[in-house]
Amino acid sequence: MYDIRYVSKLENSFIDACFDEKNNLLFTANSNTIDIYDYSTLTKLAGMEVGNKPSYVFYKDGVLLSLASDSLETIMSQELSQVIPSTPALPPASGIMLPFNADISDAVEHPEKPVIFIADAANSKVYSINVETGEFKETFIGGAIERLDYQNDTLYVTVLVWPHNSYYYLDEAQSGVIVMIDADKMEIEERFETDIAPYDIVAGRDAGRDGIMYIPYSSGKQTGINSYSMTSKQQVGTAYTRDRSIAALHPTLNRIYTFDEKLLPRVYTAFDIDNGEFVSYHDSQPYNGSYTLNANFKISPDGKYLFNSSGAIFTCSEDVTKDMSFAYKLEKVYKDVAFNMEDSKFYTAVGNNQIYVYNYEDFSQIDTISSIGEILKLFYVDGKLCAVSKNANGRPMFEIIEYPRIQYGDVNQDGEVDSLDVTYLKRYILKSKDFELPEYGLLAADVDGDGIVDSLDLTYLKRYVLRKVTELPANRK
Repeated sequence: MYDIRYVSKLENSFIDACFDEKNNLLFTANSNTIDIYDYSTLTKLAGMEVGNKPSYVFYKDGVLLSLASDSLETIMSQELSQVIPSTPALPPASGIMLPFNADISDAVEHPEKPVIFIADAANSKVYSINVETGEFKETFIGGAIERLDYQNDTLYVTVLVWPHNSYYYLDEAQSGVIVMIDADKMEIEERFETDIAPYDIVAGRDAGRDGIMYIPYSSGKQTGINSYSMTSKQQVGTAYTRDRSIAALHPTLNRIYTFDEKLLPRVYTAFDIDNGEFVSYHDSQPYNGSYTLNANFKISPDGKYLFNSSGAIFTCSEDVTKDMSFAYKLEKVYKDVAFNMEDSKFYTAVGNNQIYVYNYEDFSQIDTISSIGEILKLFYVDGKLCAVSKNANGRPMFEIIEYPRIQYGDVNQDGEVDSLDVTYLKRYILKSKDFELPEYGLLAADVDGDGIVDSLDLTYLKRYVLRKVTELPANRK
């Protein structure tokens, strides 16, 4: 599935290529030029002319060989060091870099420790990153990893055997593998085969050697959710779900919510569970088609709401008559959401490296911040907002997102608040031709802190520059 997969495009075409693994370099030959790339990011570092037109290039023991039909040219490491800049023209973004060809299929956070677990389907690895210390661990699984869940010091991993396809009726397609990993040591403890094709996994709160796990599955005509004893690996219960359903366990209720990614209109279904048995279920059918829903959802940590990446928010309630009722619609769709319950905030990754910050109590937007990369998964862990993202070169990475320290009034970002900032803000408000403020400039221009840049900000800024006031309103908020 992940073999021969498009990853990136080099700046120039080439005839032959070779590698310096020690220094993480890639050399490509084209006509009488050899281009040199950073192999981690595939960023071009330099180009150098050679005296022949090589058909082949080789690198060994610090020597680059350029072989043409009529000559052989040798380029020593000293010559290469003079060509390659000490600082790349486009250095990799800061953060913990993941393999360039990684395909992030899922990521979950440790509920008690500052640790994020990341599934890389392409390289069949699970990574562990400690947000506080930066400690990085990995373990090889074998097979295409789809989903993760964590419970009681164990990671539960689903491995795809056959691609999910509604028209596969072969027995082989109705199979999968579940791998259990010691989350602290990042070592495989156990693996077992199933006679279903897992699409997601939920480790029950009693998960462990004597606990229960729940597996939605999808392939061929088979679709549903099964529960299994962790002791015997035998099936305990089963229930019907719509095709390709993802699932999440409510943080306090004995209830699993599922949501189908394939069929339209999409529907939430809630299953009340008891030691692996599916006691009852109810769904969001009354809202069928009323709201456009995307194929991603999370339950808020306090268990009050279902957040859908379309921006639609629904209630969670033990009372089935009030469960999955529409609550609110955010203005913009998002890729992922993270919660900071201590400060009553939540964050949505809305694309273009932008994160919207909301008040959890009334769902009002209160801020916008930026990430280094384009966010795939978003978390709030150990008091830090962090993400699995892709940097400007397309390489997957883990980053901690810092709030910008804004100097209100410094609209032109020169470190001073003066009449030039007034000019910049005036031109922006008057919508002067071809004049725009960068993101930081817009944040700094909101000197009254009301979230809008308008003529009132200009008035405050003028008064501040003329020393009629000693402080801008935003600095008091």
